[in-house]
Amino acid sequence: MAQQAYFGIDSDDDNTWVLAQCLDGKTILVQRFRNTNDGLDSLKRFIRDKSGRPRLCIKLTNKSTLDFLKYLSAIPDIEVIFVNEVGFRQYQLSMTHHASSSKSFRAELLAHCAERMI
Repeated sequence: MAQQAYFGIDSDDDNTWVLAQCLDGKTILVQRFRNTNDGLDSLKRFIRDKSGRPRLCIKLTNKSTLDFLKYLSAIPDIEVIFVNEVGFRQYQLSMTHHASSSKSFRAELLAHCAERMI
């Protein structure tokens, strides 16, 4: 059986998707992918290659998030968790030990959310 992998993904101001992966409560990877066809293909391939059973947490912000999800739906056995703004803020408050000012903070927090959700 393939190991479960936990990812959080967030968009940033540079027209990129920030992908974070966590394992056992620690961020083990942060990588950026351009929001282009080639970049999205690389992102999809990266997630697929990291795990046979990826779990992805993404903050639902607008219609582009849903369009992005349609793109990722080609990954076999992907499990997606949507978090709205209120849920994200509540989760952020409960994870104060992960406080960070890094540009990847939201993606990292979402990856931890993916790992903790049942």
